[in-house]
Amino acid sequence: MPEKQRGIVRALKSRNFAFYCAGMTASLNGSFVFVVALGWLTWELTNSVAWIGTIVLVETLPAALFSPLAGAVIDRMGSRRVLFIAQFLAAVNMAALTVAVTTGQISIDGIVVFAVLQGFINGASFPGHFTLLPRLLPKADLAAGIAVQSAVAHSARFTGPALAGVILLAFGPGVAFAINSVSYLVFLAALAFIRIDEGGGGEGRRPPLMADLLEALSHIISRSALATMLALAVTGAILIRPVTDLMPAVVGVLLHGGPGVLAGFLSAAGAGALAAALWLAQRGRMDGLMRIMLAGFAVAAVALIVFVSGAAIAAGIPLMFVFGFATSAMAVANQSLIQNLTEDRMRARVMSIYGLTVRALPALSAFVMGGLAKPLGLVTVLSAGAVLGLLTFLWIWGSVRRGDITKLAEAEESAESG
Repeated sequence: MPEKQRGIVRALKSRNFAFYCAGMTASLNGSFVFVVALGWLTWELTNSVAWIGTIVLVETLPAALFSPLAGAVIDRMGSRRVLFIAQFLAAVNMAALTVAVTTGQISIDGIVVFAVLQGFINGASFPGHFTLLPRLLPKADLAAGIAVQSAVAHSARFTGPALAGVILLAFGPGVAFAINSVSYLVFLAALAFIRIDEGGGGEGRRPPLMADLLEALSHIISRSALATMLALAVTGAILIRPVTDLMPAVVGVLLHGGPGVLAGFLSAAGAGALAAALWLAQRGRMDGLMRIMLAGFAVAAVALIVFVSGAAIAAGIPLMFVFGFATSAMAVANQSLIQNLTEDRMRARVMSIYGLTVRALPALSAFVMGGLAKPLGLVTVLSAGAVLGLLTFLWIWGSVRRGDITKLAEAEESAESG
């Protein structure tokens, strides 16, 4: 077997992980079909860009607010059980939306209700995914598993919207929502075939959920390497990644381009992200991930500065590929390190905090940056974010060069295994 294939093949040999990947592929593609169809339906009903932004926000905020609480619940009930419940509720929510659309009973107010419900469901699903993954694989294969999971997610960013376009053109949004509902049922079937022992957890003790959350925060603060990894994830989510959500404005304001240019930039970034995830999955090792993470952060920040300041279509495509590769490498390496440093008994609570960096924080930051772009200028806002990100990188890189973070990580991992 070629060396480069060992990480992926070794991970996929796990029966549980193979079922999980199959179900997640269906569910994520369905989710992207939902996002595109919901935006299109909103536009059909309102012809308002502001309403489209509002729908994105009302779906994102509940997930951000509910995710930490859901992490505490998962640490009590188990990730597989909570994921099963969440996917079932998502299937029901999408089935109800399908009925409302196909019968002509939907309004913009109704869309807001369905979006908020889906946001709360996603708030439980995100930490569920992050917490279930380490239970499906031995620790030696965790880095490869996280990279495979990321590769599946980035693949869905291509195939989901493309499928949505075909469905919307041929059948309309009602069928798109119905397919999304079925995709959740596919994941439910995959979860039914997964066999893991998650234990009882808590030895019968049931402190208040807020106490569980405070315990997780104390755990993070007391472990300096873990806190640093999370701080870097939050920094990247707030300062670097919002450019993806703001790309329509970048294309329109800086390049005076249209949908074709936008699609080209987003496709290039997605292709780069997928390439990085596959590379790390093939690599399949924990060693060296810290430097890969930091290098990805720095390259992404520099690529963003060059992209927004140069603003040329010909240079933008390769720069967006580099940006996508770097941000994906940073995210996969970062998640692997956080998973490796987190105690199993509070994994869901810690990963629910990390989960905010996946969608909620970039979306909220894009909302703020979009508001600042009018008085300050889009180039200024995006460049300032990237420069602040570089300053954060230099601070953490200095600690790594001195060996501080590496020593802390090794000491904390040794303490946990002991």
